[in-house]
Amino acid sequence: MHLLFANWLSMSIALAALAGVIVVVIALVRQRQDMVRAAQAITDAAQVSAKAVAETAAEKAAKTAARKETQTATEPVIATQQKLDEQFSALEKTQQALEQSFAELRQQQEALQAQQKSLQDMQNALEERQAEVEEQTPESRFYQRAAKLVEKGASVEDLMKDCEIPRNEAELLISLHRRD
Repeated sequence: MHLLFANWLSMSIALAALAGVIVVVIALVRQRQDMVRAAQAITDAAQVSAKAVAETAAEKAAKTAARKETQTATEPVIATQQKLDEQFSALEKTQQALEQSFAELRQQQEALQAQQKSLQDMQNALEERQAEVEEQTPESRFYQRAAKLVEKGASVEDLMKDCEIPRNEAELLISLHRRD
C-alpha cells in the first residue's frame, strides 16, 4: 500500500512538473509569434522604405542602388525570420512530445488508481472474512469438522475419536445427515 502511495505521489509530482514545462513551452511559442510579427513589421517597413526610395530616384542607377540597399537591409531580417521559423517548428515538436508524455503519465496514474481500488476491495473482503472467522466459537469449529467427516461417511466411533464429542452427539449428527 505504501509503495502504491509512493508511486502515486511521484506520478503526481511528475505530472505537475510536466504541466510547468508545457506552460513554459506555450510562453516560448507566444514570444516567438511576437518576434515574427515584429520581424514582419520591420520587413514591411523596410520594403515600404525601399519602394519610396526606388520611386523617387530618377535614374536607373539610383533605383539599382536602392534595391541593393533594401536587400542588404532585409537579408538579416529574413535570415532571423527563418531561424525563428525553425525554432518554432522545434518547439511545436517538443510540445507534442510533452503532451504525449503527459497523456501516458495520466494513463499510468489511472492504472495505479484502479490497482489501488482493487487492493482496497481485496483488503475489505479479507477484513470481513477475518471478522467472520473470529466470530466462530471453538465449539462450532468442532461441529463443522464433524459435519464434514459425516459427509465423507465417518462412523460414530470416528466422530467420537476425531472430534472429541460424546456418543449421543455423534449419533445425532449422523442421523441429521441421513435425513438431509
